Amino acid sequence: MNRIQCLSKSIQYIEDHLTDRIRIDEISNQAYTSSSHFQLLFHLVFGITVGEYIRNRRLTLAALDLLKPGSKIIDIAMRYQYDTQESFSKAFTRFHGFPPSKVHPDKIKMFRPLMINITVQGGFDMSRSFIDDFYWSDFKNLKDELLSDTEKYQRIVNWAVKARGHNPNVFDALTEWILDDSEWTADKTVENEQILMQGILARFRNQNAQLRAYLKDLEPSGIVNESVFNALDRFDDELSGKTVYDDLRDVITKMFTDFSVMRDRRIREQIAGGKTGPLGTNSVDIFGYVNLLKECDARVQWTLFMPNVVENQQKGFRVEKFEYMKMPALRFIGKEICESDGTDTVEDLKKLYSILDTLSEYKSGFDYDVLLQHHY
Repeated sequence: MNRIQCLSKSIQYIEDHLTDRIRIDEISNQAYTSSSHFQLLFHLVFGITVGEYIRNRRLTLAALDLLKPGSKIIDIAMRYQYDTQESFSKAFTRFHGFPPSKVHPDKIKMFRPLMINITVQGGFDMSRSFIDDFYWSDFKNLKDELLSDTEKYQRIVNWAVKARGHNPNVFDALTEWILDDSEWTADKTVENEQILMQGILARFRNQNAQLRAYLKDLEPSGIVNESVFNALDRFDDELSGKTVYDDLRDVITKMFTDFSVMRDRRIREQIAGGKTGPLGTNSVDIFGYVNLLKECDARVQWTLFMPNVVENQQKGFRVEKFEYMKMPALRFIGKEICESDGTDTVEDLKKLYSILDTLSEYKSGFDYDVLLQHHY
């Protein structure tokens, strides 16, 4: 069964249960996908959320029911799953433009059942491909009721390790796509906005929200590295266009305000940035928005799995705090020594460090010096 058939089946399920309490997981089961995946697909195809569709259909049918002789507002409100007559009246008035007590057949706003009578090709498949290529995890649907908090957290750590090894290549593919002029003709602007803004960025925001909620439930156990919440905050800001990078702020704001600017290759070059390789560590000539998102994605993953890595490498070493961050500029001095030279004295080290004071052209971001020695 393809996606369109699955969507049609889910719509029919909604129509059959408009007077019942409907859970999103019950609807998504009709499409054989996770709730988050289904909600994203529904919004991409129809342009409204599942919740909006259910509300609009219920309020349409409620108006028709109110036209029937002997109908009572409170009964209609309860039938369509409103807790109080007041909440129903407010929703009804917002939708139809008049209160339930003044319903009239000529004034009813009709929202009819959605139907799909199109063949989806090309761009839609491309958008799904890019979205699906990232290593996602649907945290809300994890079947872990029997697991301990430690086991639940380890499952998240394992996901982070796999995502760290997988996502850099997908970000590079995204960079290539943005820089491909043939993919950015005027007729593809709307389609590409769905791919990037309502597709990839929205999916990351959704996953971050689920991850945050999942970790908050585990937080009282004391096993969660608190730095992950700072990493999620930073990632969410960037996904919403609120960047901390002064050099990128203008171009990101332009893209979020008017996506049509992406037809300008100069804009796209600043959004795409450069490819950083399978580890996400290669240097680039242009640091773009995609590179920034890649860093934020990595920051979340590192804050999850690196404390375990450090503790496993250093037996008995307990990590109290771990945070993924960019270090200030470093200055290195190479000095070749032999065993016959003996150990450096305090005076020798002072002479070595004094060289740093002469390097006024190369400033360090540290206010202290670190001595690194390598024996070979």
